[in-house]
Amino acid sequence: MYFKKMFYLKQACVFTISLVISLYAPLSGSSLDGTSGIIVKNQNHVFHNGDSAQGFVRLGGGFTVRASSTGTLDIVTSVSGPIDLRDSGKLQLLKDIELDSSVTLSSGGFILGRGRALVLNGPLTIPAAKTLVISSDTVIEGKGNSLTFGRDSNFLVDTNATLTLRNLKVITSDRPASTPWVGLGGLHSRLCLDNVEVMLFNDTSFFGGELYIHNDVKITGTSGFIYNSFSPCFVAQKSRLYFDIGTTFSFAPPTTDNTLFVLQDRTSTLHLNGCSFKTTATGMRITKGNLIFENKVILDTNTSLSISGLSLVANATEGTGLYSSKWSPNGRYIASAGTGFSLNVHEFINTNSLRLIASGGTGSSSTQPGGEVSWNPSGNSVAVIFQSPGGGTRQLEVFSFTGTALTKITERDYGTFPFTVDWHPNGVTLAIGGFGPAAANSGFATTTETRIYNFDGSNLLPVTGQGAGASSLIKTVAWSPNGNYLAIGGQDLKSGGGFLNNDQLRIYSFNGSTLTTVTSQPYGPPGLVGGGEIAALAWSPDGTRLALTGVTAAAVGGFASAFDTRVYGFDGTNLTALAGDNIFVGGNYTGRGIAWDPSGTFLIVGGGTGTGFRGLYLFTGSSLIRVAYPNPDTRIFDADWRPDGKFIVQAENTGGSGGNNLLVYKLNFLSWPTAQQTASNGLIFGNGSLGASSNLHVEVLGSAHVTIKGVVSDDSV
Repeated sequence: MYFKKMFYLKQACVFTISLVISLYAPLSGSSLDGTSGIIVKNQNHVFHNGDSAQGFVRLGGGFTVRASSTGTLDIVTSVSGPIDLRDSGKLQLLKDIELDSSVTLSSGGFILGRGRALVLNGPLTIPAAKTLVISSDTVIEGKGNSLTFGRDSNFLVDTNATLTLRNLKVITSDRPASTPWVGLGGLHSRLCLDNVEVMLFNDTSFFGGELYIHNDVKITGTSGFIYNSFSPCFVAQKSRLYFDIGTTFSFAPPTTDNTLFVLQDRTSTLHLNGCSFKTTATGMRITKGNLIFENKVILDTNTSLSISGLSLVANATEGTGLYSSKWSPNGRYIASAGTGFSLNVHEFINTNSLRLIASGGTGSSSTQPGGEVSWNPSGNSVAVIFQSPGGGTRQLEVFSFTGTALTKITERDYGTFPFTVDWHPNGVTLAIGGFGPAAANSGFATTTETRIYNFDGSNLLPVTGQGAGASSLIKTVAWSPNGNYLAIGGQDLKSGGGFLNNDQLRIYSFNGSTLTTVTSQPYGPPGLVGGGEIAALAWSPDGTRLALTGVTAAAVGGFASAFDTRVYGFDGTNLTALAGDNIFVGGNYTGRGIAWDPSGTFLIVGGGTGTGFRGLYLFTGSSLIRVAYPNPDTRIFDADWRPDGKFIVQAENTGGSGGNNLLVYKLNFLSWPTAQQTASNGLIFGNGSLGASSNLHVEVLGSAHVTIKGVVSDDSV
């Protein structure tokens, strides 16, 4: 027995010596290799780009991933202490990682889960105004703990990525409706809720991707969950989506498809307990599963929203030549750029004032427009087009944005006149267009007017490009919501026509490495003077419609010549004329701004000179009905819709007159019953045309009281 104790003591001594050596042995770079010994790091560890920790590595003091760098965890022990991703750092998981109860987050950043999980052993808070971008499939396993979102903080799920929240209580905290706690970056971004309670403190919208419900998912609190996505919501087998007393479930997809709420089979359930349930004129059809009413439930299927007017709520002075203004993805900031001043970022405070919080960039001395901005989907980077002082090199610049400061990361020259830039939904790829491209420091030939770059966090890397023809000017580029297509529009600068086939509108497909022409349409006659010019493009949220505005249109593409603002339908192959209007009244300038609201129902269009107008339109599917005007002014060059659909920012080029030219308008909404509502766009139970297998089982509990406003019908057999 004595020798046995000595043997264990000897083992313990050897183990301690080995541990000390592991702590102080030289390491390669900032990587930690615990595959041959145990490493304990009780100080915060810094990962440089490409560094990793693997094996028996204990990060007891937390860790930091440097800005724009990637750190990889492949460890079998837990993590304690603070985690800092510096807003642009990337954390890659090769194993499920346990986070101790002491873990805190101090910043946003990127999570590359690769199908692995972050396992919470205590509550976790996402700091206020920070975004965690989910770049590949990631699981947050809560083990019954809470996940709290600070004000304006959220997850953003990249295109084709899935975020799974499991065994969690989600607390959204007080936040503006413009900042949903989860944002989805594309049609095929997915959020899976598995045995989760979501406590709402404010109305929140779900838009952009797919929602999956597994096991028991409860919506609690006193606010509304608004389903604005054009992709389906699935309730899986033996699963229940439950709305508690005081909540509201609003089904408002920006399409005419009323079948986007899917109960998978007879074991799937929608449970409404003392809540309100609303649909828009789209209606809703529920089949196969169970619908349970408990306590007092209000079914309101007879409500539509319209806009009765606009009210100016905030403004700022941006030099004498403002050309672009864009909302950040969370709706908290506005980036603006133009002639004679640097890139600026304003914070929109309490929905009634603007505060300049950051400036950057080289500015422009040219009198020509050339200052378009574009946010990346996570809101931590801004791309901007500049013409350098003195009329020298024209360039594309990318800035990081921390919420308080702008820092230039990289740039690329373009040539004579860069004009437009748009960030791809993947947050990596950028499209740029202009006139007279050069080869120096661009990575492209001089004949390539449309250029595609990938941003790797440090550099802009050339990917592919397309030429539009001699003497062509690309004035606007726009990625489709799913990133599969790029639309370009512009102007022929010579009388014989410069664009290929004289089509000023062109759509390319994009597979990540090449652009391939899909279809095109003419807009107006060629020529700089008196020629047709497409100045702005905007895809509808579901990617099925393309709106454009310009000047000097012709009777082409299925439209009359009077229609300078046009809406096309797009089926992936062809463009079909849907609706148009004449917004441009006089002068030789036209607006560069056109934008859909998040529902795809309303369209804001910028326009003209002092005799010109711009307007806000209701799109009915076959016509544009003008419903409101901001106060007419000179040279409205940009207009953008806040992600919550409640505010519009406009960039006014004052032409040297000074004054406030960055303007924020509040939309005044008006609700009224839908006069044309029928059974087809009300609330429908079952689908008789598909047989009894599509019947809906409706159960009204003994304590229930159901109030119906509108049309509810049973189509079961």
